Amino acid sequence: MVEKTLRGMVAEGKIEKKGMYYFLSGREKIIQLRQKREAISQRKFKEALHYANLLRFIPWVKAVFATGALAAGNTGEEDDLDLLIIATPRRLWLTRFLVFLVFSLLGVIRKPQSVRVKDKICPNMFLSVLVLAIPPNEQNLYTAHEVVQAKPIWEEKSLHQRFLAANAWVKKFLPNFYLPLKLDKSRFKRGFFFLDWLELLAYRLQLKYMSRRRTREIVTPERILFHPIDQAAKILPMFERRLVSFSLHSNEQE
Repeated sequence: MVEKTLRGMVAEGKIEKKGMYYFLSGREKIIQLRQKREAISQRKFKEALHYANLLRFIPWVKAVFATGALAAGNTGEEDDLDLLIIATPRRLWLTRFLVFLVFSLLGVIRKPQSVRVKDKICPNMFLSVLVLAIPPNEQNLYTAHEVVQAKPIWEEKSLHQRFLAANAWVKKFLPNFYLPLKLDKSRFKRGFFFLDWLELLAYRLQLKYMSRRRTREIVTPERILFHPIDQAAKILPMFERRLVSFSLHSNEQE
């Protein structure tokens, strides 16, 4: 359906096509940029795979997804590597501590306020397997796009399908997106109860450490999102303006 619509827009002169690429009229040069970024993204994804595989040694890490520009194949040479990490219930903060410890020892963690972030690892999202759904107050076109483009680097027990199924609301914004029908319903064990005390300690100590730097981050016992800048508030109005401009331009051509 999408390709049929695109072909129709090409026939009507609303957009153009060259090879496998579609683009707005007069923006043929963007093809070279897309090809360059795709090549960069492929290289960076291999680096992300290398580092993500190290997290297999942390027993509570159950999946690692690439997100943002890396997942979209649109990363620049100087960009970092954004990762979403899914962990066992009630082990999220122990997991975060160990993830940061591993990447810090390797010297690849992105530090707050860093200027040079090329190829640095930015594990900016941690979710418990029990809290995969984006809350209603955060559901919009931007977050829907972020959800569907998240790319699994490795996973256990079909966690990528679980993640998509838990966020079926994306169909409201992206009706052509395919959602999985069959899910692996096996459960994840949280392990020894004495570790609950360590989890609570890790949670409180990390919250205390963050308190001086907190901005708009989302921090709960089972969900951690580090996004100091509200990209949705920045990008969605820009998208609306460009959509209106494109619609007016198309109407003028008709």
